[in-house]
Amino acid sequence: MRGVCPAIVIVIILAGQVAAATEPRQRLSFIDRSPLSTPKTIAERLSLGEPSGADAATRESDYNLAAESFEVVIPAKYSADVPHGVLVWMGVSGFPDAWLDVLARHKLIYCHANESTGKGEGRLGLPIDGVHNLKKRYNVDESRVYIAGFSAGAGMSASMLGGFPEVFHGALLLNGGLFYYARNEATVEAHVRWHTDQLDQLKRDVRIVLLRGERDGQYPPRDGKVQMDGLLLDGFQRVTLLTVPGLGHALPSIVWFEKGIVALDEAKPRTPPTTAPTTQPNPQAGQIAQANRLLASARIAIEERDRVVTKYPNAAARNAVRARELLQRVLDDYPTTRAAGKARAMLDQMDRRSKPPSGG
Repeated sequence: MRGVCPAIVIVIILAGQVAAATEPRQRLSFIDRSPLSTPKTIAERLSLGEPSGADAATRESDYNLAAESFEVVIPAKYSADVPHGVLVWMGVSGFPDAWLDVLARHKLIYCHANESTGKGEGRLGLPIDGVHNLKKRYNVDESRVYIAGFSAGAGMSASMLGGFPEVFHGALLLNGGLFYYARNEATVEAHVRWHTDQLDQLKRDVRIVLLRGERDGQYPPRDGKVQMDGLLLDGFQRVTLLTVPGLGHALPSIVWFEKGIVALDEAKPRTPPTTAPTTQPNPQAGQIAQANRLLASARIAIEERDRVVTKYPNAAARNAVRARELLQRVLDDYPTTRAAGKARAMLDQMDRRSKPPSGG
């Protein structure tokens, strides 16, 4: 058995009845900081931009790891001879006790940094510190280190997955989590930036499960579908969409939570659709979808131009430039698609709008 890391202090905080398959919830403190958890690295990896106001103060104020706490649950049958995965929970809700049995059945250690969410950007290094220290204490299967959350917690999980793919190798996103700025159609405008110099390998290996409630008005099933379509068109091979019948914006049942865990572990790679530029008279389905995706992105840029043109003319001009770029890509890369005809019409309309009125 691996030796106990001297940099860990353990205090058991829940000693009552717990699920039979798990040990009691524990509160752990660590002192060994991950080299990836510095405020500068967090800001760079998550593309946070220049902070202002309260965000500036919270991002620049580093934390004392030894004063922080992590809630950790170890499966009762854990053995150092058997590698276990880790599920890092990002909130925003509490993690139901019943779900701990699911993690135990699937040999997953539960970890939640108690003050990692809702306390400012500077504290987003805590989940990374948790994984860093658990790997020292337990026999962790690095390919099964997952991050998960509900609603806004799912959104942060998606961002952390993209920013730290060497730490997290999959994400379970419950009723939330966006990879693209999208509405009713897939777009190419990324919400999550992937920080890796091995993007092709990442697209083959990373596992993403999007779980949506059938009646969720905030993140409806259609939202999950367009997020999945965008990921697949970009070449991500292990993406799963689960739609829970009758579920609103709430945590799923234990049955559906377990389906999400199984989907993470057992996702089989798909052959990516063909999206390469083409001049063939009969484009493939993936090429048609990619052309439509560019067109949808241009349409959103035009709508944004019109929305801000009076109050923010510079932003409107940038959106107009972006729309032209996207429409021209449709014409250059997919000239034989129906989207190309629509792109030409939209460009003509933009040209007529930008032409100064003739003098009288």
